[in-house]
Amino acid sequence: MVTSLRKRCTQVICSEIRQLKLAYLLSFPPFIRNQLHDMMSRRSLTGSDSLLAAQLVTWATQRVDWSNFDEITDECVQHLSACKSLQSLNLNAMKGSREVPTEKILLTVLPHLANLREVQLRRCSQVTDSVVDALTAASGRRLRVLNLQGCSSCTDASLRHIAERCRCLGSLNLSGCSITDKGVAILAASPLSKLLSELQINQCVSITDASIRCLVDSCPKLSILTFTNCPLLTVESRIALETMQNRGKMKQLFWTVY
Repeated sequence: MVTSLRKRCTQVICSEIRQLKLAYLLSFPPFIRNQLHDMMSRRSLTGSDSLLAAQLVTWATQRVDWSNFDEITDECVQHLSACKSLQSLNLNAMKGSREVPTEKILLTVLPHLANLREVQLRRCSQVTDSVVDALTAASGRRLRVLNLQGCSSCTDASLRHIAERCRCLGSLNLSGCSITDKGVAILAASPLSKLLSELQINQCVSITDASIRCLVDSCPKLSILTFTNCPLLTVESRIALETMQNRGKMKQLFWTVY
């Protein structure tokens, strides 16, 4: 009864939140601010509304999902520096790409987030090798899920940072990244290759059959592998996949060859 009443009160506050002064909202205890933040995060927010949602995060915030926001500013992201307990960060672009947050603000904030387990950065165009370097240096040992889909500025250098620092990563999406056979070889030769269960490398236009052979030989736990729209792949990749399919552990396998 108490829980449902508290939830209802929070919903009422959220419905009238634009009429309330920021100082009043910031006086709430962390668990109330986090609930308000979560409610606002389900909306398609822009401008001052998305900034208000960002201002509600606290040191105790464990999950930030701004994928529904139509606009995320650097000022919004700056507030994440206070989230010392943050475990899940989702800045995915639902349509098109995000030009913001900028590389500069990501390099400023990510070193403060040492407890991240899941990071979603799909089509965030300012994510670069330097950003991946900062991310993995801060939280690489804890990361379990990393989505860099559409981050075309990420190259083999990003794969090197991931391979060297991530020790429990199970799911990795590099679709649309500017990686080559060299980067995949670095990944395949690292201890991480023995842990990966999901890898997506769709639209990686520079990888060849050598990358697929590397992955088949070096990643025994892979149960999800996708590599569509990679124009340099041939029937040799399909033949290499037969080894993986014979393991009987595959849950999802999508590919196109040319």
